[in-house]
Amino acid sequence: MYETLGLSLRAYWIAYGGWRELAGSPFLHGALFISIISFPIWTQSDWWQVALPVISTILGFTIGAYAILLGFSGSNFLSALAGRESDGSQSPLMDINATFMHFLIVALFSLILTTLSISVNNFSILRLVHQYYDVPVIVFYLNKAINLFLNFFFYSVFSYSLSLILATSFALFRLVRDFDESANP
Repeated sequence: MYETLGLSLRAYWIAYGGWRELAGSPFLHGALFISIISFPIWTQSDWWQVALPVISTILGFTIGAYAILLGFSGSNFLSALAGRESDGSQSPLMDINATFMHFLIVALFSLILTTLSISVNNFSILRLVHQYYDVPVIVFYLNKAINLFLNFFFYSVFSYSLSLILATSFALFRLVRDFDESANP
């Protein structure tokens, strides 16, 4: 089971484009910019109250859209999109599949991190330890800095998952445009 999962994740990551595609993504860059200017939001301990229902809804909608794309597409449509391109690049079907998978994985990761954010912001081991031991003040500042970094990271993944809505929409647009052009030369 783990080996199959590992092989599937590897195949997805290669089809997506790997680290190069991720690092060069304008959607990731835009999400980081939005996260930076959203400093007043993610520095609040309850920022997750907005993010959690949003990402849950988006995740459900995406799974439904993905199922509809694969389930209601006729076999002629899917077979027209399948198979490597003449230049050896992957098929349009694999491109859209990788885009949807990336969106789903990032959205799920965002949901997990947003849920963890509740714990990060509502529980501090230092408060518990401080009841019984004398803890230097610097440790509390370090804890606050770590919490801020984690909130920034968690919020950035949330922002990235939102930006992938646009990325997935463009991938669908390209898919339909390419299919339309091949059907009407």
